[in-house]
Amino acid sequence: MNEGNRSFGSGAATSAVRTRGQLGPTSLAELLAEAYNFAFSGTLRLEPEGEAPSTLWIEHGAVRGASGPWATDALKEESLSSLLPPDILSLAQRHAHDYGLELFEAVESLKLLPASSVAAGREALVVQGVRSLAALSDSTRYELSADPVQPVAAHLAAPIEPLNLILVCVLAGKHPERVDSAVAAFGARKVSLDPIGARSLLATLSGPIRSLVEGLARSPLRVEELQQRRAHPSDPLPASLYVLWLTHHLRVSDAPALSRPPTPIKTPPTASSPPIRVSSLPPVAPAARSVPPFTAPSSSGIPPRRTATSDIAPADPSRAEREHRVRERAMEAKVEEAWSLAQADPSSVARLSSFASKAASLFPGNARIGFHLACLYEREGRPGDARAELERVLAFAPELEEAQALLGRLRNGGSGTSVGARLKRLFGGKE
Repeated sequence: MNEGNRSFGSGAATSAVRTRGQLGPTSLAELLAEAYNFAFSGTLRLEPEGEAPSTLWIEHGAVRGASGPWATDALKEESLSSLLPPDILSLAQRHAHDYGLELFEAVESLKLLPASSVAAGREALVVQGVRSLAALSDSTRYELSADPVQPVAAHLAAPIEPLNLILVCVLAGKHPERVDSAVAAFGARKVSLDPIGARSLLATLSGPIRSLVEGLARSPLRVEELQQRRAHPSDPLPASLYVLWLTHHLRVSDAPALSRPPTPIKTPPTASSPPIRVSSLPPVAPAARSVPPFTAPSSSGIPPRRTATSDIAPADPSRAEREHRVRERAMEAKVEEAWSLAQADPSSVARLSSFASKAASLFPGNARIGFHLACLYEREGRPGDARAELERVLAFAPELEEAQALLGRLRNGGSGTSVGARLKRLFGGKE
């Protein structure tokens, strides 16, 4: 049964918020898609019957860490096997055994891999763990909790790209008929993506979903046309379409029901699962004279696309709000990448700071974008502009320690590291 307030999110003091259920009426893929749709922050706990529980830590809709009995030494060795030759991996195993360390800790202790490779190995381990959790039995109980307490030891260096992880869950799940039913209900209609949303997705996506997004960004296509055009016959096209549908990115032409929630139908509550509202699946019409109204396909107790009756949040944010959130996340990643490029190629600093300035004007409330813009200004030899940007950012994000430190250094006489800035200091030039 669902308990307490269901207003999940990243707000303050939400540790008492809980939603409980069972994997029979839903799936791990659908739960992670819901977390993504509502930028949920908190934990997802899975409790198989007779087994130890597993926990996923979720940050703004993306998995940031995981723990559970699936994280065996054998799985850790498998995750590191592509990064270390067998003899070096054996050395790490002996070191872990001799000093009572976890295998990844042993690799870090011996400095056998750079930090980026260790992070890649940990991410591979979590992906393998999530794949195993997606295949748990229908009797497995879950609990979503908007609990801000997150153990740092379980965190990854960066969140896992959400859509690809949801695809992993769909492919490993126990109910492929849900995918088939959803895709079959599209019929001969064309599917497409919002162009702006597609460009934002392409900034972070890889793999089969990326190729699908690239195709749909160019023009709307029918499922049959997508089947004919896919580059590799082994690409999981139906599953990728299903993921885009779950995450509210996919548009279906001639589908008026998509613009409003289906009429909720209450199912009788049972002892094993929470009451869920579902929408009925209309018959899939052949290419005939009339086409029935399109509604959310569902062959399970949960509609693949949630409505305002979602278990994760009390109301579905508007499409504009979701697309804005996706664009902001993608732009933040691009600005951080611009800062990395500027450090590697000083000749590109002016161009990259101009790009970051435009990004900050589009998303003035994003502290990370503003901070990296200030870093670029400093590197370009514009400490005055850097100070002004940092003061603007700290006015609404005073807790950002990096911005505080950089502003303090600039106020104490620090300035840019560019050749122009050094020449100005050397010859007494003004900023």
